[in-house]
Amino acid sequence: MSDGGATQGDDANPNGETIRADIEALKRELAKLMSHVKTGASEGVAGEARRLLDAVADENAEAAAALRRYVETRPLTALLIAFGCGFVASRMLRR
Repeated sequence: MSDGGATQGDDANPNGETIRADIEALKRELAKLMSHVKTGASEGVAGEARRLLDAVADENAEAAAALRRYVETRPLTALLIAFGCGFVASRMLRR
């Protein structure tokens, strides 16, 4: 019976080492996977931010062009609106 116990002990130790090695390999693979996921996610976020920035820049350019056209076609009205906004802002800041 002692031979059977020694054989099982010998078998259990290599299996334990195999399991440990497999776990370590899985840890390394999981670390690589997480690295790839983080890289992919950051690239996706950066791309989306770039797209949104471009969209906002385009909208700003369109708004500036529209304002420029309005001022060119109605200079007196634009001047009165600017004066009114400045007057209201000064009253609000004074309080």
